[in-house]
Amino acid sequence: MTDLLNKRDRVAPDLCTVDKQSRYEAVVQDTYRTIYRYAFWLCIEQKMTEELVHATYREVWHRLDSLKNETSVILSLISILRMEYTKRLACFDCNKRDGKYCSSSNSEHHMLQQQIMILPLEYREPLVLSLMVRLNNAQISEVLGISANTVETRLFNARMQLKKQQDDHALATLTCSSATPSV
Repeated sequence: MTDLLNKRDRVAPDLCTVDKQSRYEAVVQDTYRTIYRYAFWLCIEQKMTEELVHATYREVWHRLDSLKNETSVILSLISILRMEYTKRLACFDCNKRDGKYCSSSNSEHHMLQQQIMILPLEYREPLVLSLMVRLNNAQISEVLGISANTVETRLFNARMQLKKQQDDHALATLTCSSATPSV
């Protein structure tokens, strides 16, 4: 008799929740790596990256029904991540970039990553969205809330600043090597 009462008291899982859960898991599986890398590029601090990603996916759970296709999912994820990032800027000092969490052992890649991180956020963000997330200018425009022309200008300026940094680095390397006396 108690088994019968216990069975009656148990609530059957809501089919909508189960379907939502599987869709959510699919979204996380499809997008986690990209979102994590983008968050890491924004702040370079592992702890903050993990918190941002967690907060982003928590918010996605609440908005999942409004996300219709793959493009809207990734754009929403990036927008949510940016919103969470700006909320946390007051709590974290992301200007402490000591390379402690750099993901690359390749020195050229590491140097490029450092040069990108030196760029002002207004140039770094569109560049990272373009290179890492592979968004086109219209999508970047939508995510950042700026015009497509502004996106193009910022991408151009970011590339020019990177080129200048690389030229300056090459010149400094050349100057240092030529200043060494030959034996």
